[in-house]
Amino acid sequence: MAASIHEQNILSTSFHKLGYFHMVFLQFLPRFADSFSTVKYLPGFPGPLPFKLETGYIGVDENEDVQLFYYFIESERNPSEDPLVLWLTGGPGCSAISGLAFEIGPLRFNIVKYNGSLPTMKFHPYSWTKVSSIIFLDAPVGTGFSYSRTSQGSKSGDTKYVHHCCIFLRKGYVLGNPVTDSKFDGNSQIPFAHRMALICDDLYQSAKRSCRGDYVKAENVQCAKDLQAISECTNRLNDAHILEPKCPYVFSDMNAGNHRYLHEKYVESLLLQADFPHVGCRNYNSALCNIWANDIRVQKALHVRQGGGHTAPEYQPKECFAMFKRWTAKEPL
Repeated sequence: MAASIHEQNILSTSFHKLGYFHMVFLQFLPRFADSFSTVKYLPGFPGPLPFKLETGYIGVDENEDVQLFYYFIESERNPSEDPLVLWLTGGPGCSAISGLAFEIGPLRFNIVKYNGSLPTMKFHPYSWTKVSSIIFLDAPVGTGFSYSRTSQGSKSGDTKYVHHCCIFLRKGYVLGNPVTDSKFDGNSQIPFAHRMALICDDLYQSAKRSCRGDYVKAENVQCAKDLQAISECTNRLNDAHILEPKCPYVFSDMNAGNHRYLHEKYVESLLLQADFPHVGCRNYNSALCNIWANDIRVQKALHVRQGGGHTAPEYQPKECFAMFKRWTAKEPL
Protein backbone atom coordinates (compact mmCIF):
# COMPACT_ATOMS: atom_id res chain seq x y z
CA MET A 1 0.00 0.00 0.00
CA ALA A 2 1.54 3.24 -1.09
CA ALA A 3 -0.25 5.19 1.63
CA SER A 4 -0.53 2.53 4.32
CA ILE A 5 -0.18 3.96 7.80
CA HIS A 6 2.16 1.20 8.90
CA GLU A 7 4.73 2.07 6.27
CA GLN A 8 7.53 4.38 7.30
CA ASN A 9 7.79 6.03 3.88
CA ILE A 10 4.55 7.93 4.42
CA LEU A 11 6.66 10.57 6.13
CA SER A 12 8.98 11.03 3.21
CA THR A 13 6.52 10.62 0.34
CA SER A 14 3.39 12.29 1.64
CA PHE A 15 4.15 14.60 4.56
CA HIS A 16 4.75 17.65 2.41
CA LYS A 17 1.38 17.08 0.76
CA LEU A 18 -0.58 16.95 4.00
CA GLY A 19 -0.82 20.71 4.46
CA TYR A 20 -3.69 21.78 6.68
CA PHE A 21 -6.08 19.11 5.51
CA HIS A 22 -5.40 16.20 7.78
CA MET A 23 -4.09 14.68 10.97
CA VAL A 24 -1.27 12.17 10.63
CA PHE A 25 0.51 9.52 12.68
CA LEU A 26 4.03 10.47 13.73
CA GLN A 27 5.19 9.54 17.22
CA PHE A 28 3.63 6.08 17.34
CA LEU A 29 3.86 5.21 13.66
CA PRO A 30 6.35 2.32 14.04
CA ARG A 31 4.01 0.49 16.41
CA PHE A 32 1.62 -0.33 13.58
CA ALA A 33 4.04 -2.94 12.27
CA ASP A 34 2.80 -5.50 14.86
CA SER A 35 -0.90 -4.65 14.92
CA PHE A 36 -2.24 -4.17 11.42
CA SER A 37 -4.11 -6.60 9.17
CA THR A 38 -5.10 -6.28 5.53
CA VAL A 39 -8.78 -7.08 4.94
CA LYS A 40 -9.73 -8.28 1.47
CA TYR A 41 -13.17 -9.72 2.17
CA LEU A 42 -15.99 -8.74 4.52
CA PRO A 43 -19.02 -10.87 5.39
CA GLY A 44 -22.08 -9.37 3.76
CA PHE A 45 -20.18 -7.76 0.87
CA PRO A 46 -20.26 -9.67 -2.45
CA GLY A 47 -16.78 -10.62 -3.62
CA PRO A 48 -13.44 -8.98 -2.82
CA LEU A 49 -13.42 -5.40 -1.56
CA PRO A 50 -12.85 -2.90 -4.41
CA PHE A 51 -10.61 -0.79 -2.16
CA LYS A 52 -7.69 -1.37 0.19
CA LEU A 53 -8.73 -1.78 3.81
CA GLU A 54 -6.45 -2.15 6.80
CA THR A 55 -7.47 -2.56 10.44
CA GLY A 56 -5.47 -2.69 13.63
CA TYR A 57 -4.87 -1.55 17.19
CA ILE A 58 -2.64 1.19 18.61
CA GLY A 59 -1.44 1.39 22.20
CA VAL A 60 -1.76 5.06 23.14
CA ASP A 61 -0.69 5.29 26.77
CA GLU A 62 2.62 4.66 28.50
CA ASN A 63 1.98 0.97 29.16
CA GLU A 64 -0.10 0.49 26.02
CA ASP A 65 -3.03 -0.63 28.14
CA VAL A 66 -5.38 1.56 26.09
CA GLN A 67 -5.79 0.02 22.65
CA LEU A 68 -7.54 2.11 20.01
CA PHE A 69 -8.99 0.32 16.98
CA TYR A 70 -8.77 1.88 13.53
CA TYR A 71 -9.90 1.30 9.96
CA PHE A 72 -7.57 2.63 7.27
CA ILE A 73 -8.83 2.91 3.69
CA GLU A 74 -6.43 3.89 0.96
CA SER A 75 -7.35 6.52 -1.61
CA GLU A 76 -8.76 5.03 -4.80
CA ARG A 77 -7.15 7.76 -6.88
CA ASN A 78 -3.50 8.49 -6.09
CA PRO A 79 -2.63 7.45 -2.53
CA SER A 80 0.94 8.72 -2.66
CA GLU A 81 -0.25 12.23 -3.56
CA ASP A 82 -3.76 12.47 -2.10
CA PRO A 83 -4.30 13.81 1.44
CA LEU A 84 -4.55 11.58 4.50
CA VAL A 85 -7.62 12.36 6.63
CA LEU A 86 -8.38 11.33 10.21
CA TRP A 87 -12.09 10.83 10.94
CA LEU A 88 -13.22 11.10 14.56
CA THR A 89 -16.92 10.43 15.02
CA GLY A 90 -18.71 12.52 17.62
CA GLY A 91 -21.14 11.51 20.30
CA PRO A 92 -18.90 11.38 22.20
CA GLY A 93 -18.52 7.65 22.04
CA CYS A 94 -19.96 6.80 18.62
CA SER A 95 -17.97 4.18 16.77
CA ALA A 96 -16.03 5.25 13.70
CA ILE A 97 -17.91 2.62 11.74
CA SER A 98 -20.81 5.06 11.55
CA GLY A 99 -18.62 7.41 9.54
CA LEU A 100 -17.39 4.54 7.40
CA ALA A 101 -20.77 2.94 6.69
CA PHE A 102 -23.25 5.85 7.02
CA GLU A 103 -21.37 8.95 5.90
CA ILE A 104 -18.10 9.22 3.97
CA GLY A 105 -16.78 5.67 3.59
CA PRO A 106 -17.00 3.29 0.59
CA LEU A 107 -19.58 0.95 2.15
CA ARG A 108 -23.34 1.21 2.60
CA PHE A 109 -25.84 -1.25 4.04
CA ASN A 110 -28.57 -2.51 1.74
CA ILE A 111 -31.72 -1.13 3.33
CA VAL A 112 -34.08 -4.10 3.14
CA LYS A 113 -36.35 -5.66 5.74
CA TYR A 114 -34.26 -7.66 8.17
CA ASN A 115 -34.94 -11.40 7.87
CA GLY A 116 -32.62 -12.74 10.56
CA SER A 117 -29.58 -13.25 8.33
CA LEU A 118 -26.42 -11.14 8.22
CA PRO A 119 -27.11 -7.65 6.76
CA THR A 120 -25.55 -7.13 3.34
CA MET A 121 -23.49 -4.23 2.01
CA LYS A 122 -22.83 -2.43 -1.27
CA PHE A 123 -20.26 -0.03 -2.70
CA HIS A 124 -20.89 3.69 -2.08
CA PRO A 125 -20.21 5.85 -5.18
CA TYR A 126 -19.64 9.11 -3.28
CA SER A 127 -17.03 7.91 -0.82
CA TRP A 128 -14.42 10.48 0.17
CA THR A 129 -11.83 7.73 -0.27
CA LYS A 130 -12.04 8.39 -3.99
CA VAL A 131 -9.85 11.44 -3.44
CA SER A 132 -8.18 10.82 -0.06
CA SER A 133 -6.92 8.11 2.24
CA ILE A 134 -8.93 8.02 5.49
CA ILE A 135 -8.29 6.67 8.97
CA PHE A 136 -11.50 5.98 10.92
CA LEU A 137 -10.54 5.86 14.60
CA ASP A 138 -12.62 4.30 17.38
CA ALA A 139 -12.00 6.88 20.10
CA PRO A 140 -12.24 7.60 23.00
CA VAL A 141 -11.39 4.30 24.72
CA GLY A 142 -14.46 2.08 25.06
CA THR A 143 -15.83 3.20 21.71
CA GLY A 144 -16.51 0.57 19.07
CA PHE A 145 -13.78 -2.07 19.26
CA SER A 146 -11.31 0.04 21.28
CA TYR A 147 -10.67 -1.15 24.83
CA SER A 148 -8.40 -0.97 27.85
CA ARG A 149 -6.63 -3.82 29.60
CA THR A 150 -7.14 -2.11 32.97
CA SER A 151 -10.07 -0.48 34.74
CA GLN A 152 -8.02 2.66 35.23
CA GLY A 153 -7.31 2.94 31.52
CA SER A 154 -11.00 2.66 30.68
CA LYS A 155 -11.71 5.97 32.41
CA SER A 156 -11.85 8.80 29.91
CA GLY A 157 -12.67 12.47 29.52
CA ASP A 158 -11.94 15.30 27.14
CA THR A 159 -8.37 15.80 28.38
CA LYS A 160 -7.49 12.13 28.29
CA TYR A 161 -9.24 11.75 24.93
CA VAL A 162 -7.05 14.48 23.45
CA HIS A 163 -3.99 12.94 25.06
CA HIS A 164 -4.78 9.56 23.50
CA CYS A 165 -5.15 11.21 20.12
CA CYS A 166 -1.86 13.09 20.39
CA ILE A 167 -0.25 10.53 18.10
CA PHE A 168 -1.96 12.43 15.36
CA LEU A 169 -0.67 15.91 14.47
CA ARG A 170 -3.67 18.10 13.77
CA LYS A 171 -2.93 20.24 10.73
CA GLY A 172 -6.55 21.16 10.16
CA TYR A 173 -10.03 19.73 10.31
CA VAL A 174 -13.56 19.98 8.97
CA LEU A 175 -16.55 19.93 11.32
CA GLY A 176 -19.71 18.25 10.06
CA ASN A 177 -22.91 19.44 11.80
CA PRO A 178 -21.04 19.82 15.10
CA VAL A 179 -22.35 20.76 18.52
CA THR A 180 -20.48 24.02 19.01
CA ASP A 181 -22.13 25.81 21.95
CA SER A 182 -25.45 24.99 23.60
CA LYS A 183 -26.56 28.62 23.70
CA PHE A 184 -25.50 29.37 20.13
CA ASP A 185 -27.04 26.17 18.77
CA GLY A 186 -30.22 26.52 20.80
CA ASN A 187 -30.80 30.14 19.82
CA SER A 188 -30.48 29.29 16.13
CA GLN A 189 -33.33 26.75 16.20
CA ILE A 190 -36.17 29.26 16.55
CA PRO A 191 -35.14 31.48 13.59
CA PHE A 192 -34.57 28.30 11.55
CA ALA A 193 -38.06 27.03 12.39
CA HIS A 194 -39.52 30.36 11.26
CA ARG A 195 -37.55 30.45 8.00
CA MET A 196 -38.71 26.91 7.24
CA ALA A 197 -42.35 27.91 7.87
CA LEU A 198 -42.65 25.54 10.83
CA ILE A 199 -44.02 28.35 13.00
CA CYS A 200 -46.13 31.32 11.98
CA ASP A 201 -44.94 34.92 11.77
CA ASP A 202 -47.01 36.07 14.76
CA LEU A 203 -45.62 33.41 17.07
CA TYR A 204 -42.06 34.08 15.94
CA GLN A 205 -42.36 37.84 16.41
CA SER A 206 -43.91 37.34 19.85
CA ALA A 207 -41.07 35.03 20.92
CA LYS A 208 -38.53 37.43 19.46
CA ARG A 209 -39.93 40.27 21.57
CA SER A 210 -40.51 38.38 24.80
CA CYS A 211 -37.31 36.31 24.79
CA ARG A 212 -35.12 39.08 23.36
CA GLY A 213 -33.08 36.63 21.31
CA ASP A 214 -32.42 34.20 24.18
CA TYR A 215 -34.49 31.08 23.47
CA VAL A 216 -32.47 28.73 25.65
CA LYS A 217 -33.54 30.05 29.04
CA ALA A 218 -36.91 31.74 29.42
CA GLU A 219 -36.51 34.88 31.55
CA ASN A 220 -40.23 35.79 31.78
CA VAL A 221 -43.65 34.21 31.64
CA GLN A 222 -44.51 35.33 28.10
CA CYS A 223 -41.22 33.96 26.76
CA ALA A 224 -41.95 30.60 28.41
CA LYS A 225 -45.42 30.55 26.85
CA ASP A 226 -44.06 31.34 23.40
CA LEU A 227 -41.39 28.66 23.66
CA GLN A 228 -43.99 26.13 24.79
CA ALA A 229 -46.17 26.99 21.78
CA ILE A 230 -43.18 26.60 19.45
CA SER A 231 -42.36 23.24 21.03
CA GLU A 232 -45.90 22.03 20.42
CA CYS A 233 -45.54 22.98 16.75
CA THR A 234 -42.22 21.19 16.27
CA ASN A 235 -42.02 18.31 18.75
CA ARG A 236 -43.18 15.72 16.19
CA LEU A 237 -40.46 16.66 13.72
CA ASN A 238 -37.19 14.85 13.14
CA ASP A 239 -34.58 17.27 14.50
CA ALA A 240 -31.84 15.86 12.27
CA HIS A 241 -33.88 16.21 9.06
CA ILE A 242 -37.29 17.86 9.16
CA LEU A 243 -38.43 16.21 5.90
CA GLU A 244 -37.91 12.67 7.21
CA PRO A 245 -40.12 10.72 9.65
CA LYS A 246 -39.34 10.87 13.36
CA CYS A 247 -38.40 7.38 14.45
CA PRO A 248 -37.59 6.08 17.94
CA TYR A 249 -33.99 5.67 18.97
CA VAL A 250 -33.84 2.11 20.22
CA PHE A 251 -30.26 1.55 21.31
CA SER A 252 -29.94 3.73 24.41
CA ASP A 253 -30.51 0.86 26.83
CA MET A 254 -27.79 -1.18 25.15
CA ASN A 255 -25.09 1.44 25.50
CA ALA A 256 -23.36 1.07 28.84
CA GLY A 257 -22.35 4.30 30.56
CA ASN A 258 -21.38 7.17 28.30
CA HIS A 259 -19.92 4.97 25.56
CA ARG A 260 -21.54 3.02 22.79
CA TYR A 261 -20.20 -0.49 22.45
CA LEU A 262 -20.45 -2.62 19.35
CA HIS A 263 -19.01 -5.72 20.94
CA GLU A 264 -22.01 -6.78 23.02
CA LYS A 265 -24.19 -9.63 21.79
CA TYR A 266 -27.70 -8.23 21.68
CA VAL A 267 -29.14 -9.12 18.25
CA GLU A 268 -31.96 -11.12 19.79
CA SER A 269 -32.91 -8.30 22.16
CA LEU A 270 -32.97 -5.91 19.21
CA LEU A 271 -35.44 -8.01 17.27
CA LEU A 272 -37.72 -8.47 20.29
CA GLN A 273 -38.20 -4.75 20.84
CA ALA A 274 -41.63 -3.46 19.87
CA ASP A 275 -40.18 -0.19 18.57
CA PHE A 276 -37.46 -1.77 16.43
CA PRO A 277 -37.05 0.71 13.52
CA HIS A 278 -38.79 -0.07 10.27
CA VAL A 279 -37.58 0.32 6.70
CA GLY A 280 -37.87 4.00 5.84
CA CYS A 281 -36.47 5.22 9.14
CA ARG A 282 -33.08 6.89 8.94
CA ASN A 283 -31.85 4.86 11.88
CA TYR A 284 -32.76 1.55 10.26
CA ASN A 285 -29.21 1.41 8.90
CA SER A 286 -27.99 1.78 12.48
CA ALA A 287 -29.94 -1.32 13.42
CA LEU A 288 -28.40 -3.24 10.52
CA CYS A 289 -24.96 -1.95 11.44
CA ASN A 290 -25.31 -3.06 15.05
CA ILE A 291 -26.31 -6.55 13.96
CA TRP A 292 -23.55 -6.72 11.35
CA ALA A 293 -20.77 -5.43 13.60
CA ASN A 294 -21.70 -7.82 16.41
CA ASP A 295 -21.50 -10.88 14.16
CA ILE A 296 -18.48 -12.99 15.08
CA ARG A 297 -17.66 -13.57 11.39
CA VAL A 298 -17.43 -9.83 10.82
CA GLN A 299 -15.23 -9.32 13.88
CA LYS A 300 -12.90 -12.08 12.73
CA ALA A 301 -12.69 -10.54 9.25
CA LEU A 302 -11.83 -7.16 10.78
CA HIS A 303 -9.30 -8.82 13.13
CA VAL A 304 -11.07 -7.45 16.18
CA ARG A 305 -9.62 -8.63 19.47
CA GLN A 306 -12.17 -10.55 21.49
CA GLY A 307 -12.93 -9.03 24.87
CA GLY A 308 -12.81 -5.38 23.70
CA GLY A 309 -15.27 -3.81 24.91
CA HIS A 310 -27.45 14.04 11.94
CA THR A 311 -24.72 13.95 9.68
CA ALA A 312 -24.53 15.78 6.37
CA PRO A 313 -22.61 13.09 4.41
CA GLU A 314 -25.33 10.59 5.38
CA TYR A 315 -28.21 12.76 4.19
CA GLN A 316 -26.56 14.43 1.19
CA PRO A 317 -23.67 12.14 0.14
CA LYS A 318 -23.35 13.40 -3.44
CA GLU A 319 -23.22 17.07 -2.48
CA CYS A 320 -20.88 16.49 0.48
CA PHE A 321 -18.48 14.44 -1.59
CA ALA A 322 -18.37 17.20 -4.22
CA MET A 323 -17.63 19.75 -1.48
CA PHE A 324 -14.91 17.55 0.05
CA LYS A 325 -13.33 16.97 -3.37
CA ARG A 326 -13.16 20.73 -3.96
CA TRP A 327 -11.72 21.26 -0.46
CA THR A 328 -8.93 18.72 -0.93
CA ALA A 329 -8.08 20.36 -4.28
CA LYS A 330 -7.94 23.78 -2.56
CA GLU A 331 -10.75 25.03 -4.77
CA PRO A 332 -13.55 27.38 -3.65
CA LEU A 333 -16.24 25.45 -1.79
